[in-house]
Amino acid sequence: AQAWARKARMGELKKDPFEALAVEGELRYYSIIVAITVAVAYGNATPRALTMIGLGSADGTLMEFAKIPAFALLAAGLGSGLVNAIVFAPPKRRNSFVWGIKGLMGGPLAVRQLRELKELKTVGESEAE
Repeated sequence: AQAWARKARMGELKKDPFEALAVEGELRYYSIIVAITVAVAYGNATPRALTMIGLGSADGTLMEFAKIPAFALLAAGLGSGLVNAIVFAPPKRRNSFVWGIKGLMGGPLAVRQLRELKELKTVGESEAE
């Protein structure tokens, strides 16, 4: 029974702190910047607030231009989530769901982070080294 348990444990992937579903560090800062940009670009109170401080106009031209970077950041996050989950995570034995969410929240920074990580090894592979 112990030999079977040991053999089963040898096939498990090693624990890695990057496999936790946590958006930390630069990924968190990126997601905050995206949230603020989207809130300003698509918020209902933004035109009134800009008019109150003297930056807005009645035709809303500034608001239309603010939607461009907000949309670009949203598209980058969606694309990064898909690329992480489908392209980069599986060959490295990483959890596609976790890295898809990290890509969605952290955008291109999460893609860079995943590309810099090495392939996960099993307990048996790491003990053999």
